[in-house]
Amino acid sequence: MIIANDVSDLFYVPKGQYLLNHSMGARAKVADENLVHGIGLWEQQGANAWPKWFDLLSEFRSALALMLGAHSDNICPQVGVTAGFSKILHSLKLKSTNTSIAMLRQDFPSMGFAARKAMQGCWNIDWVEEPSLDAWEAALKRRPTVALITHILYGNGQLQDVSKIITLCKLNDVFSIVDVAQSAGILPISLKYWDADAVVGSCVKWLCGGPGAGFLWINPNVTSYLEPSDVGWFSHENPFEFDIEHFEYAQHARRFMGGTPNVWPYYFALAGIKTLDKIGVNICLLHNKQWVNRCIKEAYDRGIRPISPRDAEERGGTLCLNVSNDPESVIKQLAEQAVYVDYRPGYGIRLSPHVYTAIPDSWEWLDLLK
Repeated sequence: MIIANDVSDLFYVPKGQYLLNHSMGARAKVADENLVHGIGLWEQQGANAWPKWFDLLSEFRSALALMLGAHSDNICPQVGVTAGFSKILHSLKLKSTNTSIAMLRQDFPSMGFAARKAMQGCWNIDWVEEPSLDAWEAALKRRPTVALITHILYGNGQLQDVSKIITLCKLNDVFSIVDVAQSAGILPISLKYWDADAVVGSCVKWLCGGPGAGFLWINPNVTSYLEPSDVGWFSHENPFEFDIEHFEYAQHARRFMGGTPNVWPYYFALAGIKTLDKIGVNICLLHNKQWVNRCIKEAYDRGIRPISPRDAEERGGTLCLNVSNDPESVIKQLAEQAVYVDYRPGYGIRLSPHVYTAIPDSWEWLDLLK
């Protein structure tokens, strides 16, 4: 079995116990050579480098599609999760001016900001009060226009049953958008099986792809009904037509591309995805569960209460632990011991071990949380 010591040489892992993979994954080493090659194309070929750079974007989409059980035509690069979410909202053909988005109060705040600003004056937020199927069923029976379904909650790492919520969306004619920012790369995902209307995500966390490499996926059954307002020449079916008076949406998800893309983040993102694909997402998850389960046991032995679900089948890769009255002081003291975590109000200390994170010989650092 491939475990932390076997794969640590494949990544630049910060020294100490790096437990911030829910925020940013370690950089894959193979990205260095790839990026040098990409910069070399610019130096040697100038504008003639673009065909190779477009090949890079295609390779990124193909690698991501393979990992997520999708087709590359239905994936479009984005600068981030919120940007993709906002573009999808603006692309919907609204049937009335009284529209709403069902989402959890525990969703990442950036998504709430985007929801409030989307077509300002037309959208309302229909809050789902808790991440349970009963709460979702009650909210979806009110027939909101859109449901934002976060696969893994950023705060406490709780896993939602995306497949069942999507089924409820279909029964109530609700457009479903799934956020996989905290799950892609640590949990097996099949977009074909889910059959959501759209999915948004990022490579910065568990996919070890760095900032700036987000993505969206559009169900091919709904693509033709979506008309993005934030378009550019690469949203056009024929970008090189060069007729300023004629625009035709690209047939597939590329209609969400916009203008000239930034290629550099995708050198890092492709390297992360390919490296994790060689290891296997299931191996990443298995190692994560072993690490977290051991940490939970050590925490309970010290009287520290987990805030995340204790059952591994109910959470993603992040473990949240209750902390003393001065979390900032605790984080500082942990950093002095080369243990790197973060804190979110209401959710405690967040720890996220990846496949390259070794299981510690000593857990004495947990005493600081008491």
